[in-house]
Amino acid sequence: ARRRPERINRHFVRYRRFAIAFCLLVALIILGAAGYAWLEHWSFADGLYMAVITVGTVGYGEVNPLSTTGRAYTILFILLSTGVMVYATSSLTAVIVEGDLFEQFKKRKMNQRIRKLSGHYIVCGESSLGRHIIEELRCTGQPFVVIERDPDKIAPLIEQGLLAITGDATLDA
Repeated sequence: ARRRPERINRHFVRYRRFAIAFCLLVALIILGAAGYAWLEHWSFADGLYMAVITVGTVGYGEVNPLSTTGRAYTILFILLSTGVMVYATSSLTAVIVEGDLFEQFKKRKMNQRIRKLSGHYIVCGESSLGRHIIEELRCTGQPFVVIERDPDKIAPLIEQGLLAITGDATLDA
C-alpha cells in the first residue's frame, strides 16, 4: 500500500508540470499580444497573430512594420517563448514517454468495456482461490471483471487481456 501514494504523486507531478507549461504558454501568448498592441499601437488581433507566429516559430513576417522598440521586444519575446516552448515540449514528452498518456487511454478503453458488460461475474481479489475462479471463467468463456486492491497484482491480469480494476470489492462503488 506504500507504493501507491508514490505512484500517484509521480503522476500528479508530471501532469502538474505539463499544466503549468500549458498555462505559461497561454499567458505568454496573451502577454505577447498585449505587448505588441501597447508598444506598436496595433489591434489586439494583430498582436495575437504576431505573438502566435513568433511563439510557433512560423515567422510569416510582421503584421505591420516594427519600430526599434518593437524589434527589441520581439527579440526578448522570441528568447522567452523559446524557453517556454522547450519546457512545454519536455513536459509533454515526459507524459508520453513515461507511459502516462498511453496508460490513461488503456484504462479508459477498459472502463468502457466494463461498462458494456451485463450478466457478468465479479471476482473479488486475485488470491489463490481467485486465480482458480479466473481460470474456470476463462475456460468456460464467461464474462468477468477482477477487482483487486493491489495494483501490482492487476498489471499482469491486464497484460493477459483480462478486465481488471484496482479497487475495494467490499465497496458498492
